[in-house]
Amino acid sequence: MKIISKIGVTTGVVTLALTAFGPVSPAQAWGSAHLMNKATGKCLQFNGLDKKVTLATCKNTNKQRWANSGSKLASMENPYGGDCLAHSGKNKPAYGRGCSKAQVMMFSSLKVGDTTSIASAGCGYFKEVSGKVMCGARPSNKSQNAWVVKS
Repeated sequence: MKIISKIGVTTGVVTLALTAFGPVSPAQAWGSAHLMNKATGKCLQFNGLDKKVTLATCKNTNKQRWANSGSKLASMENPYGGDCLAHSGKNKPAYGRGCSKAQVMMFSSLKVGDTTSIASAGCGYFKEVSGKVMCGARPSNKSQNAWVVKS
């Protein structure tokens, strides 16, 4: 019985380690989706570490695919994972950061077809402001901070 228990624990630890730290190729990027801003019809796009996250015409590219990574929103651009949506404070632009430096994000769903908002305790809601992705107070035009989950 002890040997079965040890095998089960070992298998669980190895699975968890591979899930958390293993590479994610585009073919393995299941569970990821595009996040289209309802006001503009454009998708949230990761442009690299320490670069501003922008809105761009929706295309079939990993720069525009996002997935839940624990309590963070991870870009599928990096095949090895670890790149996330982040902010630099209230009323400031959104940035791409390493997930270890990114803040906790709150969103209701990443299920295709759903509409969600994305928020962080340190800045507020991620939204479109004059064509840019910003983080701050909820706008009066709620479609600016509404994100449609697309395949």
